[in-house]
Amino acid sequence: MSETTTEQPEFDLHETRPLCIIYTFTDSIKILFRNPKLFICISIFIIFPLSLLILSLALYSHPLQDQIHHLQAIAQFSTTRFEAGHILKQVRVDSVTLLWIKALFWIPCYVLSLLAMISAVNSTALSCAGKRPNLQTAVTAVRLTWKRSLVTSICVFVIMVVYVHLTNAVMDCVGWNARAKWLTVVLGVVLEVELMAVLSFAMVVSVLEELFGWEAMSVGWRLMEGRRLCGWVLAGFLILVSCGIGWGFRVTMDDQEETMVVMMGLIGLFGLIVLWSYVVYTVFYCECRSRITKHAKGVDYGSSSL
Repeated sequence: MSETTTEQPEFDLHETRPLCIIYTFTDSIKILFRNPKLFICISIFIIFPLSLLILSLALYSHPLQDQIHHLQAIAQFSTTRFEAGHILKQVRVDSVTLLWIKALFWIPCYVLSLLAMISAVNSTALSCAGKRPNLQTAVTAVRLTWKRSLVTSICVFVIMVVYVHLTNAVMDCVGWNARAKWLTVVLGVVLEVELMAVLSFAMVVSVLEELFGWEAMSVGWRLMEGRRLCGWVLAGFLILVSCGIGWGFRVTMDDQEETMVVMMGLIGLFGLIVLWSYVVYTVFYCECRSRITKHAKGVDYGSSSL
C-alpha cells in the first residue's frame, strides 16, 4: 500500500453556503465514491460484522423480551400472591438471561464500533484535507487514537445513562396529564437529538485532535457555535433513518412469512447508514473547523450559514 499523497482538496468545504445541510450530505457521498476500495474494506471487515452483531442481538433478545413483558402482565392480574411470586421469579430468571445475552454481544459490538468510527473518521478527514487515505493510514489512526476515543466513548455512555434516568424521572413526575406528557416527549426528543449531535461531534474531535473526555465535548460544543441548527438536522435525519431500519427489522421478526433475504438486506442497509453517519459527522466537523479557522484570521462569514 503506497503512502498517502497530498493533493488538492477533492471539494470545497461549504461552511458559508446557505444550504449547508444538503452540501454536507452530498460531500460525504462524494468522499465515499472517491475512496471506494478503502471504504469497502472498512465495511466488509468492520461495519457489516458490527451491523450483523447488532441486529443478531435484536433477533435473539426480541422473543425473550416479549416473554418477560407477557409474564409481567400476567403477574399483575394473578389472583393469589403465591402465583404472582412464582411468575415474578421466572421473570427475574429471564431478565438475568437477557442481561447475559446483551453482555455477550456488547463487548464485540463496542470494539467493532470503536474501530469503525476511528478508521472512517480519519479516512474522511484526510480526504477533506486533499489527501488520499488508505488502509495503512486507517490502521495507524486506530493505533494512535484508540485510547482517546475509548475514554470519550465512556463519557458519552455515562451521559446517555444519566439522560435516560432523568427523562424517566421527569415522565414519572408528569403523571397522567396528557398535555404535559406530550410536551415532555417533544422536548425530550429535541434535547436528545441535540445531545446526540454534540456527543457524536465529540467522538470525531477525540479522533482528529489530541483531546478526550469532557474536553473533547467542550471543544465540540464550541465548534458547533453558529451551526447548531445544521448539526441538529443532520443528527435528526440520521437517527430517523436508523430508527426506520430498526422498525423494519422488528416488523420482519414479527412476520413469519418474511424471508432471510429481507433481513440480510436490512443488515446491509444498516451498515451503510452507520458508515455514512461517520462520514457525515466528519465532513461537518471539517466545515466547522475551517469556518472557525478562517474566522480567527478575520474572514467575514456574513449571515448565510445556519
